[in-house]
Amino acid sequence: QQMPLYTQYMFDPYLINPSMLATTRKSEVNLLYRQQWTGIEDGPKTLQFDFQHAINNRMALGINIYDDKTVLLSRTSVMATFGYRVPLAKEHILSFGLSGGFNSNRITLEDVPSIDINDPVLLNSSANNFSFDGQFGVNYNFRNLVVGFSLVRLVDNKTFSEEQLQNPEFNELKN
Repeated sequence: QQMPLYTQYMFDPYLINPSMLATTRKSEVNLLYRQQWTGIEDGPKTLQFDFQHAINNRMALGINIYDDKTVLLSRTSVMATFGYRVPLAKEHILSFGLSGGFNSNRITLEDVPSIDINDPVLLNSSANNFSFDGQFGVNYNFRNLVVGFSLVRLVDNKTFSEEQLQNPEFNELKN
């Protein structure tokens, strides 16, 4: 699982498109907990928090923090977002959003069964690492019609790769 899975995007569209930041033009706080495959041990668990604040009718700022845990792998992300709205005509609005931040990937080695502790993949990987990431989104609003496009991963990060910070690749269309 590369990105955390969410449901009910209609209540917080900022999760999948940074241009949907503070669409109500009011400050907003969202907290989400999702446990996939309830009752099954080691099922993916996601805890997500975001704060959205409209500075004025055109600009907004936001922060999105999530922690996603799947079996031995944990990923934490912190992203700051800047959003801007351009009124084109009466009831026609074009919005843009750009996010940037960091991801932290961790392998919980103490949870590895003793039979797998000598696995070369685990031994050769860094137990923890950080990487930069970004998102971009645009949407068009006309009354209740919203048409949007987003790139939720602008940087192609290789999880637990030694050269990942030295050679970042911009590959937004892969995801």
